Amino acid sequence: MAIDAGADALGLVTSMPSGPGPISHIKIREIADHVPPPISTFLLTAEQTAEAISKHIESTRPTTVQLVSQIDEAEAAKLATLQ
Repeated sequence: MAIDAGADALGLVTSMPSGPGPISHIKIREIADHVPPPISTFLLTAEQTAEAISKHIESTRPTTVQLVSQIDEAEAAKLATLQ
């Protein structure tokens, strides 16, 4: 419906420290797999470690990732080498 209404991107929210509305990793992957280019899929993740963020990306396959909170500098550097 969002794409038909003209959306350029879809925000896909999974488990968060607070707030309603998260969807499962499986559902995020299903949505991301069916969104045609040039529509972007934004995964919002609350994961804090490079390994957990990387696994989250791998399991959901979004086009873009948004970290909802700051992560440790060392974890950010490690994440850059994993992707």
